[in-house]
Amino acid sequence: TTSVYDSKHIEGRLIDETFATLDYSSEDNVNSSETYGKRKAECERILTNSELNYTILRPSLVYGKYDSTDRFYYWLYNVHQQLDLIIPKTDDITFSITYVKDLINTINTLLSIEAKPSIYNVITKTSTSITEIVNKLQKLLNKSSKVYEFCPDLLRKAGLKEWVDIPLWLPNNDYNCSNKRIIDELNIGSYDYDNSIKETIH
Repeated sequence: TTSVYDSKHIEGRLIDETFATLDYSSEDNVNSSETYGKRKAECERILTNSELNYTILRPSLVYGKYDSTDRFYYWLYNVHQQLDLIIPKTDDITFSITYVKDLINTINTLLSIEAKPSIYNVITKTSTSITEIVNKLQKLLNKSSKVYEFCPDLLRKAGLKEWVDIPLWLPNNDYNCSNKRIIDELNIGSYDYDNSIKETIH
């Protein structure tokens, strides 16, 4: 997962596989969203320090059919039903997403070749936003929802929580990842974004 990256000093750049990962301590050995990235990063360190041959894949937010997380489907369902939408006014905050078929294709490719120990980001679209996703869904579904944009601070004062109450609402612009290495080294491209959305819808 790209959640392993220490995003404090990224400053809006695309994150590649050379970026630092999060530190871990014994206090982080609890099952919570706050420690998720730290625990994943420590799993990577255990693997890379072993004598095993390994390939580490770091997908971003995975979307596609049968996704049970409701992160993407929340927006798909509400647009399809033409329900009113509340969106944090954060046009400058973007994030990467990974279509599940890109992840599957990468795994299948790597299983069929003799790969040296490697780490790859698996990214379909390096930068998108909630607004862009909603606009794309409205266009592809030929539906129209009323969209209300609110200042994030106002939403927080109303008791709404990032990510929990409004899926894909992220606090900053530190979640944009590069897919250059996997394209350059393995010649694995990304699925067409529009087609990936269409397949997820249908």
